[in-house]
Amino acid sequence: MTKFTYKDQTYIVKENFKSDSYFNYYKCQNSLSQDFVIIEKVNKPKLKAELNKLPISDIDQLLHDYIDCYQKEIEILKNTDHPNILKGFDFIEEKEQIILIKEFANMNLKNYIKNVKKKGLSTAEIRYIFFSIK
Repeated sequence: MTKFTYKDQTYIVKENFKSDSYFNYYKCQNSLSQDFVIIEKVNKPKLKAELNKLPISDIDQLLHDYIDCYQKEIEILKNTDHPNILKGFDFIEEKEQIILIKEFANMNLKNYIKNVKKKGLSTAEIRYIFFSIK
C-alpha cells in the first residue's frame, strides 16, 4: 500500500488515475478524515524538459511562472465556495516536484457530457444548470 505524507497528513493511494509526460494523478484517502482527494504530482525536471521544446530563451523564468500559476490555482480554489467547483487543499513545492491536493469528484465534466449525450437532460436539470451559473 502506497502512502504519501505531507504537512502531518497521510494519504493512502487508492488508485493511480493517469500519468502523462510530467503529471501523475492519484486518488487518495486522508487517513485521519477518511475524505478522498486527488493528488497531482508535477515532476519539475520533466516539466522543464517539455518547456525546453518551446522557442523561449528564459526557460527558468517560464518554469517559475508555471509554479506560480499552480500555487495561485490552489489559493483560488481554497477560497472558492461553490458546489460545482472543486476545493483546493494544499500546494507543496519540493526540489523535484510540485504537489497539488484537491477535492475528489466522482465525475469530471468530460464524462458528464458523454453521459448527457447518451440520455439527454430533463428540463429540470437544464434549469438547474443555467440558474446555478452566476
